[in-house]
Amino acid sequence: EFQQIDREHKQQLLDEDIRFKNEAQRNGSFYKEALVQRQKEYEKAQTKSLEAFADHIQLQKENLTQSLVKEKREALDTVGKYRNQQTDPFYRLNKAQAQVSETENHYIISAAVPEHEKDNVKLFVHDDKAVIQGHRKFKDEINEPQGRLSTSNFQTFRQEIPLERPVHDKLVSRTWENGVLTLKIPKV
Repeated sequence: EFQQIDREHKQQLLDEDIRFKNEAQRNGSFYKEALVQRQKEYEKAQTKSLEAFADHIQLQKENLTQSLVKEKREALDTVGKYRNQQTDPFYRLNKAQAQVSETENHYIISAAVPEHEKDNVKLFVHDDKAVIQGHRKFKDEINEPQGRLSTSNFQTFRQEIPLERPVHDKLVSRTWENGVLTLKIPKV
């Protein structure tokens, strides 16, 4: 009787073990299917989110472009308000407004020049006079659905400053510091 109970108990344990393994296998398959389904849902949601983000970026880009076009158009309209050459500042005579100082041994000429223009302005000595000359140019373009609008401006200036005493034009030193271009000219 004891052996019979032992066999039944072992059979029960074997049946339970088989049932547990079958249940674990079913649960593993179900878990894998659920995991695959969640991954697909996540990828779909991520793709949809990325598409919405790309659409939003494109809309922002279009809005910025339209805003820039509007700003440029307003600026061009403001510039276009001048009716003739006398009222347009582009055609006015501009001086470099250089300041000349003198020491016993040197002439010192200083002119305010913004950093972005410092390479476009030249200071040199020629025939006992200091010459300040330069140029600047500006180009811009607006592309609109109705067409393209482009503008360009070019200006030059030259200022001559007579020097009372002869100078060593080969020994001139030039420096730019804090928005001021300085020419130091040794006297003979």
